[in-house]
Amino acid sequence: MARFRRVVTGHSGDTDTVVIDGPVTNVMQSGLPGLALYTVWGSDATPTVPDATGDAAADLAELFPGPGGNRFVIATYPPGAGVTPFKPPERTSGMVSNVDIDESMMHMTDTVDYGIVVRGELWMDLGTGEEVHLRPGDVIVQQGVMHAWRNRGTEECVIAFVIVGATRTT
Repeated sequence: MARFRRVVTGHSGDTDTVVIDGPVTNVMQSGLPGLALYTVWGSDATPTVPDATGDAAADLAELFPGPGGNRFVIATYPPGAGVTPFKPPERTSGMVSNVDIDESMMHMTDTVDYGIVVRGELWMDLGTGEEVHLRPGDVIVQQGVMHAWRNRGTEECVIAFVIVGATRTT
């Protein structure tokens, strides 16, 4: 059974229609059961409309877009994710810098990330001793800072992100 259903609208000639109705197929798994990143949609350039009726997520090889690109990603974090070391997702982008990803999962990306917690709880660790506890309905705008996600709760956390590629100025 598919984890997340994806419904995508588009065009068929002059008619507006549903062009995709099915599971998210671009999924990045990790060595920790339950930790996964589902790329729902994205582009490496500024989108145009009307767009082609193809699957814009199917061939996206990188999780993080370059400047002007975007991704819509749903992440699932099981209890304990980021709290103890585990194998990170196999596919990462060259846009990730200053990462000790095998130990702490601290990372920095050249992106602005808009997130909303859908279910469960998540802690954003800024590596400075400051942590932010996020609950369902909480939204976060993460602007290219060093951080890690930790699930210190007892249930899975589901968080949806829109990730926009940015140009780092400092």
